[in-house]
Amino acid sequence: MDRLTVRVVGSGIIAVTALFIAVLARRADAVSVAVPFALLAFTGLASRVPEVSARLVVPERLLEGESSPVALELEVKGSRGRVRATPFAPRGMEMADDAGHEILIGPGSHRLEWEVRSLRWGLMGPLRVGLVVTDRLGTRVMRRVVSSGPVRVIPVEETIRRVVAPHTLRTIA
Repeated sequence: MDRLTVRVVGSGIIAVTALFIAVLARRADAVSVAVPFALLAFTGLASRVPEVSARLVVPERLLEGESSPVALELEVKGSRGRVRATPFAPRGMEMADDAGHEILIGPGSHRLEWEVRSLRWGLMGPLRVGLVVTDRLGTRVMRRVVSSGPVRVIPVEETIRRVVAPHTLRTIA
């Protein structure tokens, strides 16, 4: 669900207040103060956030200590706008580039990529990406979170040799 931003609500309040003061003071020049704010408020009411469907592409299995690409595929329908995507890694994993991406979007498909690295082996929680979608002017905003399934991290050979020490193995004669 999209919402109006503080900018639009504040502009509407300023416009109504300025018009009220203009009527009370019986001065036409005070109306000229309200016009830009009223235009911004009406523009915000008339605008729409583009419809964005998002899918997070994460490898099902990772090798401990190695980096792997993670992609966010966006399919946009409707008007143009702006998307800000911020990745969040689960405990036991880290993003090589924590910075979020902000791009201008139009109808069609778009792809954002990050690198993720596993710090330990095991079953990790889902990767999450926070999306903030706004219209072209930034007057309406929609927020949502896209999640992947759990990620399996496979241990490297050295870890397996350390966990299963040779003195615990027996030979059958």
